[in-house]
Amino acid sequence: MSVGSLVLVGSDGLVEGEIFQIKQGEEIVIGRSRSCDISLRKCFKYLSLDPDERNRNKHFQTVSRKHIKIIFVNPDHIEIENMGANGTFIDGTKVDKVIITDIRDQSHEMVLGTKEKFRLEWRETQDPLPPSRTWEEQGTVDHPLDEDGDTEKRTRRIKPGDDQGNGDEHE
Repeated sequence: MSVGSLVLVGSDGLVEGEIFQIKQGEEIVIGRSRSCDISLRKCFKYLSLDPDERNRNKHFQTVSRKHIKIIFVNPDHIEIENMGANGTFIDGTKVDKVIITDIRDQSHEMVLGTKEKFRLEWRETQDPLPPSRTWEEQGTVDHPLDEDGDTEKRTRRIKPGDDQGNGDEHE
C-alpha cells in the first residue's frame, strides 16, 4: 500500500538542514519558544552559535515565540495560521491563515520572520508509519547543548531520505 507523509524541511536560516515529519491529525506550533513543538532554539545551527552570536542574530529575533501553527487534517487540507508579529509568507505571499489543498502535487515555501525558511512537502512512502509515532512518542532525547548547560528535550527529527521517519535521533 502506498501512503505518504507531510515533511517540513528547513532550507535557510537557523532551521537549514532540519527535517520534521508531521503526522495526519497533528497540530504543531513553530517558534522561538522552547515550549513549541518545533523550537528554533533547539535547532543545531542555533545551538552551535556562541551566546554573543545568538544575541546579535537580528533575523532570529523576527520570529515570534509562537510564530506559526500547522494543522495537518489530511493531505487535501493543511491549515497554516500566522501567530507572529513579523508575518509568515507562503510561496512569497504574506498570509494570516491559509489552507493548502495541493501538497501531493507541489511543495510550498514558508518564511517565518525575515529569514527562517522551510519547504513543506509530501513524501510518498511504501508502508504507513506505526500508529504509536506521535510528536510526543517520536521521542525526545537528552540534549547536552542547552545554552545554560542543562540538558533539554529534543523533538525527534528524520534523516534526509528516510521517508518513514525511522532515522536516528540527533544528539
